[in-house]
Amino acid sequence: MAKNPKDEPAMAKVRTFFEESGLSLVELGRRMGYSEETARQAAWQFMQGHDPRVSMLRKFADAVGISIDQLTPRGKRMSRRLETELEECGCNLAPIEFRDLLVERKNSTTPAWTIDELVCHPDDAKEFCGLIRRETNCPAMTDSLILRTLMNVRRSN
Repeated sequence: MAKNPKDEPAMAKVRTFFEESGLSLVELGRRMGYSEETARQAAWQFMQGHDPRVSMLRKFADAVGISIDQLTPRGKRMSRRLETELEECGCNLAPIEFRDLLVERKNSTTPAWTIDELVCHPDDAKEFCGLIRRETNCPAMTDSLILRTLMNVRRSN
């Protein structure tokens, strides 16, 4: 008798997030970028999969409004590490809140620049880091923590 294929750990999380989302397969498929005619079938096939491509996990994460970090083991380790670093510098924000703050402030202060462009302008990057320290009331937070986290946000999108 053939064995059932073993799920990649991310797929168990995908199924849980899907159930919690309250979306139908049709709506999920639409949000993942499929046409009306193929949305249900494409979402169903994705949900039945056992070893998804990262691009599919990204589409799913965007569709249900979560970070891909919430689906992947690496993201979990990175979130725990970031959580520890934030605690060590006296920041009370959760990792996802901190990332969101960085993205919002980057978009409001340098909307025409990519994250890479901000990091490549040292004076502006330093000013950005000062703004984040003031807003979080964490003077001990390092430029490295702020900019590394911002770069990781870019990589996860």
